[in-house]
Amino acid sequence: MNKLFLVLAISLLFIQNCATPKTSTPGQSQSNNSLQSMQPSNKGPGANERELNARRYTAVRLEYAASKTYNPYASGVSEAIKKSDDLLQEEKFQETIEEAAKGLALDRLNIQLLMVQAASYRQLGEIEKANELRKKWMGLVDSVLASGDGKSFATAFHVISVDEEYALMTLLKLRLTQQSLVEHNGSQYDLMDVLSSETGNESRLYFNIDIPKGWLDKNIHRLK
Repeated sequence: MNKLFLVLAISLLFIQNCATPKTSTPGQSQSNNSLQSMQPSNKGPGANERELNARRYTAVRLEYAASKTYNPYASGVSEAIKKSDDLLQEEKFQETIEEAAKGLALDRLNIQLLMVQAASYRQLGEIEKANELRKKWMGLVDSVLASGDGKSFATAFHVISVDEEYALMTLLKLRLTQQSLVEHNGSQYDLMDVLSSETGNESRLYFNIDIPKGWLDKNIHRLK
């Protein structure tokens, strides 16, 4: 088992233990069950803290999306994600941290980069830094989860970047099979058809992308 998967598995277990236990209903998608177990709840140990943290990070995300430094399509972020992940698999933890920092300089709230940094610091024994980063990326994830349930247009997750979509799918152990850009009632959505890597079940996640798409429409000239 590679180290990134191990760290993510431990973190996912931590999130699930903080949430209210839920029972499955016959025929319900496994990915929906996993999603429900990750949702911030108003019950259970640590629930109030998670709920408050989700609200705080929703404000942080929206403030960032309204700032001049916000660029959800910044060149170099995807490359930093790939390189830092490769370095982590090679157990080059200090280099992973440095590579992730390059991407975070372009997108300071990138969940995937914060996760690999946290994993690397933990492997280096710098637990305080690792926990601080874990609290940050978990707050960002909870903020996305608190925005909806991802099951329909009306209850879609609201994201400020496509990377948030992929971070959530990674945590849910879902593999993307098809992506569609759809307009519905004046809003833009990414429809993600996914396959559970655990059960093989298929499902669809809805993401409202009005914020990043709105930025793109206004700043398309900057990307040419």
